Amino acid sequence: MLYLSAISTSAPELNAMTREFAASKTKLRHGLLIAALVAALGFWVLFFAGALIPDHRLVGGVNLALALIVAGYAWQSSQASGLSLKLDEDGIWYKEWGFTLPWREVADIYAKGSRLNPLIALQLKDSSGFLDSLPAERVRKLKAGPYYKQPQLLLPNACADASFAELLSVLQAGLAQARKGSGQA
Repeated sequence: MLYLSAISTSAPELNAMTREFAASKTKLRHGLLIAALVAALGFWVLFFAGALIPDHRLVGGVNLALALIVAGYAWQSSQASGLSLKLDEDGIWYKEWGFTLPWREVADIYAKGSRLNPLIALQLKDSSGFLDSLPAERVRKLKAGPYYKQPQLLLPNACADASFAELLSVLQAGLAQARKGSGQA
């Protein structure tokens, strides 16, 4: 399967209205960084803090075990990632949503959130009408999760292996191209 990183040198457009994004690798980097810090603390406690911490062997061993668990989880989640986001003529599919959002349901696409947690908001034209077309279990999971704030579906900063600005530009270009193809303004 072909994964495009959505890097463009000119105005972003969807080639043949299809663009696929691999999962972001930042989760692996963050997980391994956390594991390394916990492991370093564990080694320090185990070998150098004997006089300071009475149970230094237990505390150091628990830290090392926790570091292994975090590193293993980060590695496993990065290997199982695969395709994360797909844009095509049908709409936008995001792995965490588990469905395709048709372009005709999207009113606008814009950035929101804070500097520490930037999000891409997909403003829905009729959120209740669209959600009624989905299975009840999927709607319940969507509403309970972090990716739906009525009347918006949200894409987090690290949802795909592309920069936030590139991803936003590609999504907005896709919406414009879909509107142009359907005759909408």
